[in-house]
Amino acid sequence: MKAEDLMIGDWLKHYNGTPMQVTKITTEHFACAENRGANCWEYNNKYEPIFITSEILKKNGWIKSELNLDFYCGNLEYKNYNIQIHNNQDSLNTNNKWLIHIETIYYEGISQSEITYVHQLQHVLKLCGIEKEIMV
Repeated sequence: MKAEDLMIGDWLKHYNGTPMQVTKITTEHFACAENRGANCWEYNNKYEPIFITSEILKKNGWIKSELNLDFYCGNLEYKNYNIQIHNNQDSLNTNNKWLIHIETIYYEGISQSEITYVHQLQHVLKLCGIEKEIMV
């Protein structure tokens, strides 16, 4: 992981398996903390991104569609936005790609991106002005 690819609050997984959030960023390094505790300054290669999973989406309020099992949607707590996330895996299941589509309640498209990791989901939401704290 590179410090330049991260924002404060991004979720990463420490090499020991513990999910931590980025708390500080310098030009070349970043620090993470567990449960908003003490900063853990370590070499950046001790962290890896967290894959988006259906469990993480459900935990954060997205609801699985009954018509399409790979489709999750949410709009109640996001005020003026509809947010759909679709599992975009290839037929061999060799990647963990998700397509996120964000539009206003008037069906005006705001963003459509392919993402893989939780911190990318956090970035897309923030760039669209959606304040949603993600839990892992």
